[in-house]
Amino acid sequence: MATISYRKNIIAQIQDDYGVSLIHHEEKANHLWCVLKDRMGKSSNACMEFDMGSLVHGEVELTELASPFLVAEMDNIIKIMPSDKAPGPDGFNGAFIKKYWPIIKEDIYMIFFDFYENRIILSPINGPHIVLVPKNNNPIMASDY
Repeated sequence: MATISYRKNIIAQIQDDYGVSLIHHEEKANHLWCVLKDRMGKSSNACMEFDMGSLVHGEVELTELASPFLVAEMDNIIKIMPSDKAPGPDGFNGAFIKKYWPIIKEDIYMIFFDFYENRIILSPINGPHIVLVPKNNNPIMASDY
């Protein structure tokens, strides 16, 4: 007898912009990856417009600031991440990321490598959102209805 606990949580198909149904895993993964990259925006070949050496005085090695991300560094960050704290507003805590790291790590690596190579920019997801909420000195109570 099948129960709800045996049901798999999968996306059976995705429809692309042209109305074509994507049913194979690789097609769906590639489509979602392209949508994510489009939402993040395209890089416009960012270049450093100031002299880092003038900002730091003394003998400091600055070449490491522009070195590529290493897989071992990313893996170590995940390993030492606190399990009970959320790294951002998405609500995924360290325990979730650690448990599913074997599944999501390749996608995370690709995001970091693409960012380093100026193929994507992350500023659209880091922008602040300010909401102005009007102050009301005479609030309507539920009992007023």
